[in-house]
Amino acid sequence: MELVIALSVLIKEEHLHSLQGNTEAKETNQQRIPTKMSQATYDEVEIEDMTFHPELQIFTYPCPCGDRFEIDIMDMLDGENIAVCPSCSLMIDVIFEPEDLEEFLETSGKKSKSVAVTA
Repeated sequence: MELVIALSVLIKEEHLHSLQGNTEAKETNQQRIPTKMSQATYDEVEIEDMTFHPELQIFTYPCPCGDRFEIDIMDMLDGENIAVCPSCSLMIDVIFEPEDLEEFLETSGKKSKSVAVTA
């Protein structure tokens, strides 16, 4: 009888230890999930390959789902570089220089205040 109880206690301890190991493994895997949006983007696209719509002040690029990625030029002036498709979960990383934005603002008739852009 004592042998059965001792064996039962041993099995429970091993089970608890394996559960703790699984929890540690899950925590380790969660740490590997990308937290920065640019790590989870579908693609990188140069601003020259995008279409600028001066009336809407947005850049667009075709999305594989049939819709289009969109990013507002004012958001880009604030340092944003991720264009999002409104129909699906895909995002692209837009590659641009601050001078590129000034050029598009001038062609649309809007001037920006001097704003530092980092991409």
